[in-house]
Amino acid sequence: MPFPVFTAGMRLRASHLTAMQPLYVRKVTDESLVSSTTLQDDNSLLLPVEANAVYELDAVIYYSTRSDTDIKMQWTLPSGFMEWIAYGLASGATGTSGSVVFERQFLSSTPVFGGAGAENSTFLSVSVKGSIHIGTTPGNMRLRWAQNVSNATATIVRGDSFMVLKRLN
Repeated sequence: MPFPVFTAGMRLRASHLTAMQPLYVRKVTDESLVSSTTLQDDNSLLLPVEANAVYELDAVIYYSTRSDTDIKMQWTLPSGFMEWIAYGLASGATGTSGSVVFERQFLSSTPVFGGAGAENSTFLSVSVKGSIHIGTTPGNMRLRWAQNVSNATATIVRGDSFMVLKRLN
């Protein structure tokens, strides 16, 4: 349903309130990827978007990966364009502190975020804020991710990761 435009004296209906509700998804279980640098669709982190709509994205992706493996992420849309800011541990970090990625990204960007140590037991996170402009084709917005360097120790996108879309038009 299109975002409502209210006029004086207009009756507020349940459908108007529904159109203004944010879209939300939370990942319930961990998802692992072993020995693969090919971006894969996340099983849970996707939301339907409407044609010709503008959304604000707010997401936190919890993950675990080795410091010599790292994780890369990308977003897909059915049509349109996107600008986003990612804030997370920079690639090549050797622990849970150090330099961070905090830079402007675009739909085709595939930033790499760092891991911690020789195992995948440390929980790390990437915070994402963005602006999404959907073209004439509706469909799903989705997170894609993979190991940056192939490794037999799993890279994991953790449960409780989430994304929220708020329609702006």
